[in-house]
Amino acid sequence: MTVRDFFDSLIKHSRLIAFLTSVSIVVCAVFLNFTQSSTASVIIKYINKDAVYGLTENGDNIRPYEINSSTVIRKAVEQLGYEDVDTERLRRNVTVTPIVPTAEEEKYASWIENFADYSNTEEEKEFPVYYEVSYTSAMGRDFAKNALNSIIKQYRIFYAKNYTYSSDITDLGGEIVQQYDYYETVDMLDNKIRNNMEYLGNISENDLNYRSIKTGYSIDDLIQEYNNLLNQDLAVAERMVLEKGVSRDTGVLINSLQSKIIDAEASSGLNEEKASSNKELMSIYSEKNKQYLWEDDNDPDQGSTEEGQVDADIERDEIYMRNKSTYDQLMLDYVGYRTDSENSLIDKSMYENAISSFSVSNADSGTMSTVEVLLNEICEDYNELYSLTEIVIDDYNSFKSSRSIETESDVTVSNNRNSAFIYGISIIVSLGIGVVFTTMYELIYRRKTEKQKNKTDNE
Repeated sequence: MTVRDFFDSLIKHSRLIAFLTSVSIVVCAVFLNFTQSSTASVIIKYINKDAVYGLTENGDNIRPYEINSSTVIRKAVEQLGYEDVDTERLRRNVTVTPIVPTAEEEKYASWIENFADYSNTEEEKEFPVYYEVSYTSAMGRDFAKNALNSIIKQYRIFYAKNYTYSSDITDLGGEIVQQYDYYETVDMLDNKIRNNMEYLGNISENDLNYRSIKTGYSIDDLIQEYNNLLNQDLAVAERMVLEKGVSRDTGVLINSLQSKIIDAEASSGLNEEKASSNKELMSIYSEKNKQYLWEDDNDPDQGSTEEGQVDADIERDEIYMRNKSTYDQLMLDYVGYRTDSENSLIDKSMYENAISSFSVSNADSGTMSTVEVLLNEICEDYNELYSLTEIVIDDYNSFKSSRSIETESDVTVSNNRNSAFIYGISIIVSLGIGVVFTTMYELIYRRKTEKQKNKTDNE
């Protein structure tokens, strides 16, 4: 068989070779579809000044492996909106790897070689602040990238909530609908609005007046909006309800208010007893503490009185230092109990006044309809403001968390199998099989043809 015959056979059977190549590509695609997985990875860095000592902002140990904790993973899945994802399986596929600088590895190796000095130098070893976080998934490149992005975002928020000194990141009060009596709806709206204002005020006072890049609203803007809703619309509705005694079911409402009066009275009495107990403990502690105070007449800087001794103890090295003592904590608890007790009495008085308003009701159907419409509008306004607040707080949470942990790179995704290489190998193999098959077929065919021709010539 000449070279020309070889190429002629390839051209002759080109359809067969093309068919084998197509089949190999299809088989390869199916194989990759069932076996291919993608790994998304990102590098994060703890940027607080104590991170090199393995400490968070509030002094706790850094626990980077909380990245794949159930709490963080569940929040990430909720953020993505996936419903059929096995969170436990996702959690197991998240890997956290510390990145130790080469200089630290060499220094540590030197300590090991000089074991005599090891105990003295071990405490100087710096903790890693860079970590590579990776997630492997068989659900495609986009899923792996989106999942890892969400995990990192939720972990940063989790870290900021648990390990920083700034105002806590907490959930707000939630939306509200008018499903109770008018007075109870007003009371519930009042509590939610005040709680949200207090929460936002803590952020503004203890951290900063953050302005959202999504909504354009700042923390103080939201406080002002809540304040307007509280002192304008809700105040009008409350006055109408109390002045006219507007109620859906007066008997049920009065019974509910009477129960609240009993609860408020009991709460006041309980807190008063706690305050009294704390006051006795403060007296005992104060008397006991005097036994540990002393006078030093030979030292004019400290003075010869108890007040002088105390002043000297809290002013050391020209730095004013005052830590909260046991007595301070007792005093704070005492003030808290007394405050709660007085607040309960105020609530009791408010409920008693409300009962007197509803006992003599002169509300007609028109007034009830007006109150109904007004409260529905207030609930809608509150829910819109609450949704706006959620967006602003979500932006603030992301901003706050970025001050503790930053990402040193974008999320990159790579396939764990080289698709081009596998496709290339499959095509080469299919072409080889096609060439071998067609060559053998032609050789057998030619040999058979020659034997048939020789047999005919002999006859």
